[in-house]
Amino acid sequence: MRPRRPYYLFAVFVLPALFALQKYQISDPVQIMALSVIKPLLVVGESASSALSRIGSTAFRFWDAVSQYDAMKQQVAVLESKVMQTQELERENVRLKKLLDFRDSLKVRSVSARVIGWDPSPWRKIVILDKGTRHGIQKDMAVIVVEGLIGRIFNAGPETSKAILLIDIDGRASALADNSRAQGAVGGDGTGTLSMRYLNLDSGAAVGETVITSGIGGVFPKGIRIGKIETISRDETGLHLTAAVRAFADFKKIEEVLCVASYPEG
Repeated sequence: MRPRRPYYLFAVFVLPALFALQKYQISDPVQIMALSVIKPLLVVGESASSALSRIGSTAFRFWDAVSQYDAMKQQVAVLESKVMQTQELERENVRLKKLLDFRDSLKVRSVSARVIGWDPSPWRKIVILDKGTRHGIQKDMAVIVVEGLIGRIFNAGPETSKAILLIDIDGRASALADNSRAQGAVGGDGTGTLSMRYLNLDSGAAVGETVITSGIGGVFPKGIRIGKIETISRDETGLHLTAAVRAFADFKKIEEVLCVASYPEG
């Protein structure tokens, strides 16, 4: 059986005794004797009252601290979010500055755009841009980044447009190797890699050469960088060479692009 707590004794015995001493006219000697008897209980009651008061005060301070801690956690989360936003804006500004400087170096008409989505099909490599015909984008404009060519516009609406990337199975660009001047067609196979096909057996193409657009066909301006030849082998027919090309652009990290016309600005 649990022992009675001191404040139970105080409530059951001490309070009625004090009430009786106050209500009834009891002689002083009797009152003194009574107070002497209940003095230990009064001390215990006072101690219990003080303890309860301290417990209450401590509990209040604890919950107040918990409340302040939760508020501080929220403030820290808000500050961390603002810091991340600021850092992202700084990185975006750096990318945009590079892109704008690159645009200024071009001699063709161009429109900057931002990637806002990807085609949901896992077999296609198509991006959605936040600019359309109202902003000057037209079908078959070349799509480039600072590092080089990434694709072309194949569908342009008033407010948005779609670009098919060079690594798509339908991505193609007439190209040449910068030293040997060997010509072929660069495209993808849908797996994220590039190859330069239909090279003549005596083309002189060599590993390490930079591949650029040739300008043939009128879609892509001549001289845009594409990538570097890594390996060369005969194709399945044995009539041509095929070169594996490592793209200069990172197709997985496309955020801002330039849509470039194939004819000079003016």
